[in-house]
Amino acid sequence: MCEKCGCGGHPQDPVHLILQVKGMHCSHCSDQINQTLNALPDITAKADHESGEVSVTVGPHGDLQTVKEKIEELGFEL
Repeated sequence: MCEKCGCGGHPQDPVHLILQVKGMHCSHCSDQINQTLNALPDITAKADHESGEVSVTVGPHGDLQTVKEKIEELGFEL
């Protein structure tokens, strides 16, 4: 049983992925994404405006769909 939420369990290993994000033009853009995503539960993110990539680690209590929605709410495209 999960100690954090009491559910039946979660995958043990975090999921690491790279998202291609359109519309990041400067460090302010990547900072905005970093601040928003890193505030989400069990999410670690590092945006790079030069490459247009966001490196994301989704832990057992993180939600990838929420990550994608937050990026789009900020006005960027996946």
